[in-house]
Amino acid sequence: MVLIGLLFTVVGMIVLVGDFFFGWMVFGKYTTILGALITGIGYAIATDKDND
Repeated sequence: MVLIGLLFTVVGMIVLVGDFFFGWMVFGKYTTILGALITGIGYAIATDKDND
């Protein structure tokens, strides 16, 4: 589960950074919100105490 969480976090960060610096509109006007959500979910999965 940690690897999945890290993958989500990395993807979310790429979306956020890409949107912030390059103005990518991956998900339209919701790119920043979705990027933050993906990052948050990934971080939660990666740092979950009950994972294997």
